[in-house]
Amino acid sequence: MATTGGRRPATYVIHTVGPVYRSCGNRCASLLAASYENSLRQAVELGCRDIAFPAISTGIYGCPKEEAARIAYESVKRFLDKGCDLKVHFIFHSQEDRERFEEAVR
Repeated sequence: MATTGGRRPATYVIHTVGPVYRSCGNRCASLLAASYENSLRQAVELGCRDIAFPAISTGIYGCPKEEAARIAYESVKRFLDKGCDLKVHFIFHSQEDRERFEEAVR
């Protein structure tokens, strides 16, 4: 679902919910990938040029950050490799989280 950006500098806010790690079993990876892919698809439909993602499902939903980083990176790469011209930003809570993400996707 997308809403206006309100007072934010963004035109839209695309809302997505990722899986709860302790209850998604062997479907966690595919559910998390779908969260990214559905958001990317909606951004394209709205005519966005940029999209920014937090680390979906890694907070209270408990997904291990390294696993989530690989899934996020691979999902976005797979989508962009289809010829999409969308600039994607990953946003991190801390420098440590950024470093863990970069290490996980090497």
